[in-house]
Amino acid sequence: MNRYELLQCYAKGERDFAGAELSQVDLSNTDLMEINLSNANLILANLNGAKLAEANLSGANLIGIDAIAADFSRANLTWAKLIGSNLLESQFNEASMVEVIMSGANMEQANLRFCCLIGADLVGCNLLGANLSYSNLMNADLSGADLRHVHMLDTNVQGTMRKNAKMSDALMVEFIKQQPLEA
Repeated sequence: MNRYELLQCYAKGERDFAGAELSQVDLSNTDLMEINLSNANLILANLNGAKLAEANLSGANLIGIDAIAADFSRANLTWAKLIGSNLLESQFNEASMVEVIMSGANMEQANLRFCCLIGADLVGCNLLGANLSYSNLMNADLSGADLRHVHMLDTNVQGTMRKNAKMSDALMVEFIKQQPLEA
């Protein structure tokens, strides 16, 4: 399926594109709110500026996507794969991201407030300046992640792994309050 076909079907009211083959498609600056792309293949797709609020992207393959300033607010990204994706300044407010795999993703300045990131793989992610306030990171893996200047007001970090993560002293104190350092 290409951009034109998808947008034509979406304009006619179709929302269910579960399992669609959309690798390398350019969906930049599109409005695809409430679309169902569960288990879809979007490898290397261009989603820069796309509006995917309340979308179902559970189990989707989003490896290597460009989604700069995209809106994933209240989206379901449970079990999605965003390995090596560029998500600079994207919005994920209230998104469900349980066991999402985002290793090596660039999430600099991303807004992840009120997200459920239980069991998320954030190994080596660039989260510089991201906002994770009020989110649940229970049992997430932040090993090697860049957590400098991250906002984590009332964030649950119970059981997180953070070996070799880069973080400020103040953030380290917050982690220690919630759990002891791993061996």
